[in-house]
Amino acid sequence: MKTILPSILLIFVATLLHAQDIAQQTMARDGEKISAAISAKAQQHYVIKGELPDSLDGAKIQLLDYEGERICSTTTLKNGQFEFKGEIERDSIRRIDVYHNDRPVNYANFIVEAGEITIDFIKHLGKGTPLNDAMVSIDFDTRTQGLQDKMKAIYALSEDPNHKQEQLDSMQNALTEEIQKIRTEFIADYSKIAKENDNALGCWAMWQLKDLLADNPEKFIEIYSETSPYVQHYEPVLYLKQTIENQLSVRVGNQFKELVFPTGNPDGTSAKLSDFVGRGKFILLDFWASWYGPCRGETPNLKAVYEKFHGDRFDILSVAIQDKRENTLKLINEERIPWPQIFDATFDDVKAYGSDGIPLIILFSPKGKILAYNLRGAEIMKAVEKALAE
Repeated sequence: MKTILPSILLIFVATLLHAQDIAQQTMARDGEKISAAISAKAQQHYVIKGELPDSLDGAKIQLLDYEGERICSTTTLKNGQFEFKGEIERDSIRRIDVYHNDRPVNYANFIVEAGEITIDFIKHLGKGTPLNDAMVSIDFDTRTQGLQDKMKAIYALSEDPNHKQEQLDSMQNALTEEIQKIRTEFIADYSKIAKENDNALGCWAMWQLKDLLADNPEKFIEIYSETSPYVQHYEPVLYLKQTIENQLSVRVGNQFKELVFPTGNPDGTSAKLSDFVGRGKFILLDFWASWYGPCRGETPNLKAVYEKFHGDRFDILSVAIQDKRENTLKLINEERIPWPQIFDATFDDVKAYGSDGIPLIILFSPKGKILAYNLRGAEIMKAVEKALAE
């Protein structure tokens, strides 16, 4: 029988090995502090330059600000080169996207600050200015280069029908220990950078901690509380913090969170989640939209549960997200959906329950406690059966 790495281990290895694409090596070596004075100047002038193959001439180059996800400027690649010039009040995290024939072909994440920034499309980052150089001053490749080779060796050995299980186990255990060591080092480094830098570098470090602390969200909140006001109020970081807080608040066993829908009832009057949840029935809550295939894909599963269990002890409530009322009603009629519906909800309502996407299906107890979260497919029937049997 083949022995493979535990899925949690694979996920973490993938996170480390692709961190260049996500994080762009944002820590300074040994947590070196970059002075906040770098970024607190009025109207800093910047130049952003980059080179790409001449074969991409005519490609559209977009400069994106992560705050507000707004496109700051657009230019065209000419003779394999492009350039942006501008002024900013202080440093911030930006992104460059390259589109050729309307298809994305390259990108880079970097900090826009005073000075001339050169975009490296091999490493997908910027260099040449203090904060950008600090982002890449830690040699990420050196710290992780052996992981892939060791994983390949483990898989190769597991494919060998004559392999010794003891040797395979030993290799896996050693790799697990190495990964945990690297993970611990990254968390310590990013934490130090986040706490000590009142600038975009501190913001970037918080982004990376979100993934590294996925299994310890309380620690993320703790570190966030020790960062500067600028880092705390930087829009993408604040969003991460709020998302994590929402996730913590909707853990299994927690009481439901009230939501108010100003025009949610079929007649356009106000509706509340508490009109249905916590009123003596098991409630299966379904955040969905008629325009999204995966939501419609869960309808047969919801119907099966409804037909089997609907009654004095159980009901379903659907909440239509970012959906035109007429489209919601059309699909309800086409699918002959019999359970109650709340209209005119938004993604803010989904985010309040710790998710960025739909469908989001949650099971509540008769007293309004969360029994199961983010159910899909066959899990829905199993969770309801288990709850009603207890």
